[in-house]
Amino acid sequence: MTELIKIAIRNIFRNKRRSLFCIAAIFVAVSFIVFIKGMTEGMYGNFETIIKNFEVGDIAIYHKDFEKKKVLLPLQYPIEFENKNLTDIIEDIKKIDGVSDVFPRILTHSSVTNNFVKHIIIWGIDFENETKNKNFNLKTKSNGLIEGNIPDSNKNECLIGVRLAKKMNLKIGDKIISKIISSQFSDKFFELKITGIFDFDCGHIDSNYIIMPFSRLQKIGVLLNKTQTLYIFTKNPKNSYKIKEIVQKLINNPNIIVRNWEESPEYLANVKTNRILMQIIYIVFIVIASLLIINTVLMAIYERIREIGIIGSLGMTSKEIVFLFFFEGLVLSLIGGFLGMLIGGISTFVLSFFPVDLEKMIGGVSFASNTIFVKFSPIDILYSGFYSILISTLCIILPSLKVAFINPINCLRK
Repeated sequence: MTELIKIAIRNIFRNKRRSLFCIAAIFVAVSFIVFIKGMTEGMYGNFETIIKNFEVGDIAIYHKDFEKKKVLLPLQYPIEFENKNLTDIIEDIKKIDGVSDVFPRILTHSSVTNNFVKHIIIWGIDFENETKNKNFNLKTKSNGLIEGNIPDSNKNECLIGVRLAKKMNLKIGDKIISKIISSQFSDKFFELKITGIFDFDCGHIDSNYIIMPFSRLQKIGVLLNKTQTLYIFTKNPKNSYKIKEIVQKLINNPNIIVRNWEESPEYLANVKTNRILMQIIYIVFIVIASLLIINTVLMAIYERIREIGIIGSLGMTSKEIVFLFFFEGLVLSLIGGFLGMLIGGISTFVLSFFPVDLEKMIGGVSFASNTIFVKFSPIDILYSGFYSILISTLCIILPSLKVAFINPINCLRK
């Protein structure tokens, strides 16, 4: 066995060109797989965080009738509590072990009367407190406010999305006359002064949303001691099912839905679909990289049929020939796989700190983040290296088994 290993190593150095070509093919394939895995996982993770931050939280609480008409964003189906006011129930939920934050939110459609853009979405949140422990802009790791100041909760002030501001030709200091339908089905007209511009790196929100203080929108929408939704954020999302059950017992109202983020329609419709898409992209690139390895290794084997005939005629058994090529392929795979993991790992590690800006490259997208995030994961790197070594080794063993049992005379004739 030791002699076979020595011969295999000599064969690698005897034909350096062929060996380098095999190593290069495995190296390119592994580094490619590592990068694609990091990119797909990063994009999925970013999309999931956006959905949780803006759409579902870790746990969402809302009225069952609101869910039926959620696309209309109505204010007529708020959540309210008979024995406790909204502030007390929020404090009770915060006391639950594992809960980090609880925020009431209001989201509703609005008509604009003094601009050529007639329809916007108004989002009532406690912007300052919500952005203390989480980033609304994942690219810059900030609250997303790029200009101006946070609105005063005692005044009719607002923030406007950067794309919406350009579309409406508005700037800080300008005013918007808006109309919403209150919880009592009455038309409410009010004037908002723009105090800041935000960029959340999310096309849909940046192009359609205006943010105003929750307390002001709650008053205008006639939602005294009520809210449209409550969002709970946990210290560990894995514990959200347990916390959800505790919240359900605390509220104890059959008309109020308490839903974990993985159960929400937004997650099921968007995040899971996105996950499947990312997996398909990854599998396609896995197949491409595998074909590169397979094609290169098979060429290296079949061009050595005469060599196999010679060593067979000199007395080497078929089993020894197979082991010889196996050791040779294993060494080449280990070298190429290691280099691929090293370069691929370094590239994903560096790019994890420098997200790719799609807006600068292709003008951006309108449905999600305009940034490609790359995730660095040592486990994914090891998995990619193991996969490539396995593929290349199998590609050597299988044709070797076929060729090694051919009569040496027939091998010499080819």
